[in-house]
Amino acid sequence: MKKIIITIFIILFSAVGAFAAGSPRWRLMPLTIYYQPVPEAAVVQQAFDAWQSAGSGVLKFKGGSRPAQRRGAHITVEFIRTLAAGQYYDINYDIYKTGFSSHKEDSVVSDYYYRVTVRIRTADEHSKKYTEDELYAIALQAVGRALGIEYVDDKDSVMSKKLDLKNSKITAKDIEALRKIYK
Repeated sequence: MKKIIITIFIILFSAVGAFAAGSPRWRLMPLTIYYQPVPEAAVVQQAFDAWQSAGSGVLKFKGGSRPAQRRGAHITVEFIRTLAAGQYYDINYDIYKTGFSSHKEDSVVSDYYYRVTVRIRTADEHSKKYTEDELYAIALQAVGRALGIEYVDDKDSVMSKKLDLKNSKITAKDIEALRKIYK
């Protein structure tokens, strides 16, 4: 009897791990996006469009800035003037934990995002407003992180750990990182 229970447990654990390990960070598409109704929202919309295009049909977004859209939004984008020095954005994730996980961080089996709030800084530490190109580079990385894309070890990548405000193009390495989550 003990052997049967152990065998069933091993089979179930293997099946859950095999199924969920490849599951994306977001499970529902299209994702609804709410933008604060400010001029910077257009730049962030372009960043979502760029990721949607890079995803080759895997990612789909719909968004708007009407107050009623905020309630049901998967991702809310807010704009702020200040954050800690060197910080371009911050993200608050609401995550459902629905499966098994082990002691290794990389082996979370089936967690997924429920709601994400992205706050994007609009000016540097000296209150100098970011240019549209700089804001776009910040938005590309912030959107990538809101989608669950990890940092990429490539200085030319939008998802590089050290954000280059002149870097505003999604690279092949960024797309590879995207495909690791969304297949």
